[in-house]
Amino acid sequence: MGLVKYSYCLNENNELVHISSVSAESRVRHTYYCIECGQQLIAKIGKIKVPHFAHRVDTTCDGESYLHKLAKRRIREKFMSASHFSLTFTRDVPCQEANRCHCYIETFCYKNKVRIPTDLKMWNEKIIYDKCEEEVKVGEFRPDLLLTCTMKPKREPVFIEIYKTHESEEPKVASKYRIIETIKIKSESDIDSIIERGFIEGENCKTYNFSPKLPLIKKKDVPITRFSLFENGAAKVIFATKGWVTCDKLNQKIFPNSIRELNFRGSELDICRFTSVH
Repeated sequence: MGLVKYSYCLNENNELVHISSVSAESRVRHTYYCIECGQQLIAKIGKIKVPHFAHRVDTTCDGESYLHKLAKRRIREKFMSASHFSLTFTRDVPCQEANRCHCYIETFCYKNKVRIPTDLKMWNEKIIYDKCEEEVKVGEFRPDLLLTCTMKPKREPVFIEIYKTHESEEPKVASKYRIIETIKIKSESDIDSIIERGFIEGENCKTYNFSPKLPLIKKKDVPITRFSLFENGAAKVIFATKGWVTCDKLNQKIFPNSIRELNFRGSELDICRFTSVH
């Protein structure tokens, strides 16, 4: 097969090296090896092609395996060297009035894709996780990376899985271990996103078995259907689709001369769920 171009390799000291740090002088002093297969690499840093490492000979080295191992190595090194490593949940958060509002509508009364930032290393100046290991067996599973806390070894660990060819299998998900699974790593830039931004649910990872504390929010713009009754016996219905009444105006009349106004869930006149406006 043709030569596979890589931006990273390991030097003779088993240190991760990026091609941008290699000069004409340093490449003479060091020996470079493939992260995946261990074969020797050449640092190509000419002015015509994009600098890269390449195998000295034709190889069957698998580019996907290279990305998988590179992701593990870079995420682990980032975690161990940084004072913070973020995990941002992205959740639909219901209105804090949901349990007591007669006009609550599940399809409307929440904010979509609310960002909930957390830190995998520190919380309120206390260490959460401080150890990241590769391929450590936990029960019947061997996650790509395992986060634990040295001061509290009984704390529930976190698995980090690098999505290479398939997502986490059902037995692992059903085990209730908390899992962070990357998107399918297709390029080095996918790894860069995780290193630079941390894990962001829905963008560069998905999570299993996490229950983050949801923030308190109060929706004010959910449309409500309003029924208005007048002294002469006339009545008028303003459906939610008109947008005249929203949940922050539940106790405000639309018509000053009405004798009674009722709020209804959604656009259907569901008389079992209403509030009265006098």
